[in-house]
Amino acid sequence: MPKGNTNTKVCRKVEILGMLKQEHALSAVEMANKLGMHVRSIRRFLVELRKEKKVFRRYHLFGDGARRPTFYYSIRREK
Repeated sequence: MPKGNTNTKVCRKVEILGMLKQEHALSAVEMANKLGMHVRSIRRFLVELRKEKKVFRRYHLFGDGARRPTFYYSIRREK
């Protein structure tokens, strides 16, 4: 049975936003593991969501001896 005409890009963005509604903040690696996607794909969607002002980088932490910071993302909640 063929799939309906769905836009997977929009569906993935909705999945990411839904996941961030339930969690305080998640890293791209954590999102990729939960959705079963590649980290690079998640980062690409996060860039688009940040441009749309739906997601923001909450904070970053340096791990033990890490060269680069780990960024955590959260949704913009309306008051």
